Amino acid sequence: MAFKAGAFLAGLATQAVRIEEESAKIGMELINEAIEDFREESKDWKSQYNSELKEWEQLADYVKEMVGDDARAIAVLKKGKLFASDFIKNARTRADELGLNEPKDLIEFGDETLPKGLSVIDWVKSGAPDMSIPAKPFLDSEQFKEFKTGVFGRQISPEAAGRVDRTTKTFLETPTGIRKQVVPDVEIDLYGTRKVPEAFSSTEEERYRKVVLATLASQSSKVGGVNFDTAGNPIWKIDNAKAIAQIEQHADQIMDKVRAQRAAAETEESAFGTTDARDLARSFAQSDVASLKELYDLNRDQATGGQGGAQQQQQQQQQTTSQQTGQTVTTVTPQIANDPSVASFVTRPSTARAMGPGKRRQEIEKALIALNVDPTVARQWAQNVQLK
Repeated sequence: MAFKAGAFLAGLATQAVRIEEESAKIGMELINEAIEDFREESKDWKSQYNSELKEWEQLADYVKEMVGDDARAIAVLKKGKLFASDFIKNARTRADELGLNEPKDLIEFGDETLPKGLSVIDWVKSGAPDMSIPAKPFLDSEQFKEFKTGVFGRQISPEAAGRVDRTTKTFLETPTGIRKQVVPDVEIDLYGTRKVPEAFSSTEEERYRKVVLATLASQSSKVGGVNFDTAGNPIWKIDNAKAIAQIEQHADQIMDKVRAQRAAAETEESAFGTTDARDLARSFAQSDVASLKELYDLNRDQATGGQGGAQQQQQQQQQTTSQQTGQTVTTVTPQIANDPSVASFVTRPSTARAMGPGKRRQEIEKALIALNVDPTVARQWAQNVQLK
């Protein structure tokens, strides 16, 4: 058979067209699938972004209401969503623990000059917060330029890059107006030191006990004070074995209370130090207990009889028994609550020096523990009592 060049070339052309069309079809399907997946991922990301943005705006509103101004609110939000949520839940309690008046007092900028006209909501909407959502989807539109037909090398989808850009602009572009560092970073003491002290060393216990003994002795009209030698042994100013033995017994009871309070303390700051031990000993000596009135010189008016005298005497006898035996009290009774060492901080006299609510509650806790109230009960009662 003779070779027919025309028929052969026509066959090649037909095959080339088929390959060209098939490669264009396959390439377009791949491009469309990739762009459609990118669009769906971008829509989902935008939905997550809007949801979290709304959460940040709500946090911003709550925090600003607590701290009173936009700069402090931004300072809180800069530390992250978890910190901001904890601030809303715990800042009031923490301010009380530190003797501060308001949660805003936890945030101080010092001498820093802050920009004017700050808005915490604008700061949030500008994209400044650290979002916890996944990273933005990404599709490299430049790669589609390499998608070409199999025979003639034509670009399969010149418009692919434009489609990717439109999806990016619609779903992935976010504001970038206000800088994240619009206010300086500040330390906010929200948590304190969570680790409580370990058990006393012998040296620490001796130091605390000296403070307690010295305080009790200074309150006693019979003893008049005590000194200590270089070895830490007490040198009493009078030779009264009975009074000294009573002081030593009371010191042991108070040290038990100090150890119990430190064991129950939730933070380092709330655990008793030597100053607290001194205050506890003083409150103990000044409590309304008949046996202590005979031993300690209170230099204050004593309770008298009259209406309700019998009941008062009974209450004093009950408290005396608890103090003498060291028995722990698990309920704050009316007579304990009305003890001057407690009541003077619940209802603050107008002539008394100013004291923040947090400090008052700390003093109430100390006074209750001095009256043999269980430290955990004392702390709960002190935190919940209504101050006047």
